[in-house]
Amino acid sequence: MQKHCQNIYKIARLKTNFTQEQVAELIPTSVESVRAYETGQTIPPDEVACRMSHIYESPDLAYDHLMYKSEAARMIFPSLDKKNLPEAILQLQRDVTEFIKCRDDLIDIGCDGIIDGHERARYDEICCTLDEIVWRLSLRKQSNNQ
Repeated sequence: MQKHCQNIYKIARLKTNFTQEQVAELIPTSVESVRAYETGQTIPPDEVACRMSHIYESPDLAYDHLMYKSEAARMIFPSLDKKNLPEAILQLQRDVTEFIKCRDDLIDIGCDGIIDGHERARYDEICCTLDEIVWRLSLRKQSNNQ
């Protein structure tokens, strides 16, 4: 097990102040199994890790478990920068809101099948906005792949 992942289960448990005995009872499993998970002797099955994640109220534990356990998951899913997740969510919300405005305006402009003189400026502005959204998304994808 990688050094920083050795105790993902223990770290999550300690944040909630549960004892190993309490966790074993809630999962349910043996205290020895909980100890084995926390010392890296064994990896908990997915259903146990999901229960731990729920008990500890830690969605990050489920993600960390998946990323540790599955090489395929590490290849498919981007690495999350948890510190910037709220910022990324707000940026995505802004992009979606901007896209919806553009979509509605494009519908209005395109209803008659003609982009006339007074619609041209807004149409060009929409194209620029959509290009910016695509550009930001591609930057995010590139930074996640690094």
